[in-house]
Amino acid sequence: ESPPPRPSSTSSDGERTSVLFLRSGAFLEPVQGVLVDSETFIERLAGEFGYDPTRFVVQHQAIARLERAIDPRDRVSMVSSASPLRLLWAARFDIPKRLDILAQVAAEIRRRDLPVEVEVYGESVMGDPKSSAALAQLRAAGAKVRPAYLAADGLPTAEFDVFLMTSEWEGVPSTLLEAMAAGLPVVAPLVGGVGEVLNSETGYPVRVFDDITGYVDAITRVMSHREEARARAVTARALVERSYSAQHFDARLRELPGYLRGGPPSHQIA
Repeated sequence: ESPPPRPSSTSSDGERTSVLFLRSGAFLEPVQGVLVDSETFIERLAGEFGYDPTRFVVQHQAIARLERAIDPRDRVSMVSSASPLRLLWAARFDIPKRLDILAQVAAEIRRRDLPVEVEVYGESVMGDPKSSAALAQLRAAGAKVRPAYLAADGLPTAEFDVFLMTSEWEGVPSTLLEAMAAGLPVVAPLVGGVGEVLNSETGYPVRVFDDITGYVDAITRVMSHREEARARAVTARALVERSYSAQHFDARLRELPGYLRGGPPSHQIA
C-alpha cells in the first residue's frame, strides 16, 4: 500500500498551516535552536523552506491525564458489545478540524444503521463559515452536540468507547494523546505528526483525512473486534506513558545543552 499523501504547508483554501511557515530562515539568526513537538514538522521546514533541521529539537508535550486515567484493561465497555458504541469527537469548530467531514461520517453511520452514538464537544470560532451547516447535518444524523470544554484532560472520556479525529492538518494533537492516555481506541487520519504516535498497533489510522468510508470501516472494526481494540488502546497508553509523561518532559529539558541553568553546557535553545 502506498504511503499517505505528503502533507502541504497550506490548507485547501490556501492558508498556511503554521505561523512558522510565514517566517524566513533569518528568524533563526538570534537563537541557537527552537523546540517543536513533531519530527514531521522539522522535515517539512527543511524540505519545503530550506531550514537547517539541526536547529530544531523535538520536545514532546506532557499529558496530564496519565496520573488519573482508566486503564484500558479495566474498561467494561471494551469487552461487552451489548450496548451501542459511544464515540467522542472533541475540537474547536475551526477549518482544520473539518467538522464537515465528521458530519459525513455521522451520516454514513446512520445510513448503515450502526449501533453508534456520536457526541461532539467544542465551540465555533471565527474562520469556519461552514460550521453552522455541519452542526445542523450532525444533529440531523442523530449526533449530540455538547458544550465547549476548557481542556482536553477535562473531557468525560470514561463515558466513551472510541475517540475520532477528522482533522485536515495537525502537529501531534493533545486531544489525540489525551484520548490515548485515557485508554480510548483512536481513529484518526495520518496528517501532520499523527503518524508519529498512531499506527495499526496503537489505534486505527485512516490514510487520508476525507476518507469517509475509511473512518466508518475503522469504527465498525472497533465495534466488532473489542479485544483487538482494547489491546491497541493498551499499547497506545504505554506509548504515551513512555514518551509523553511529565517525567519524560522534564528529563528531556534537563538533557538539552544550555537550556536550563546548571544543565549541560553548550548553546542556548530558544
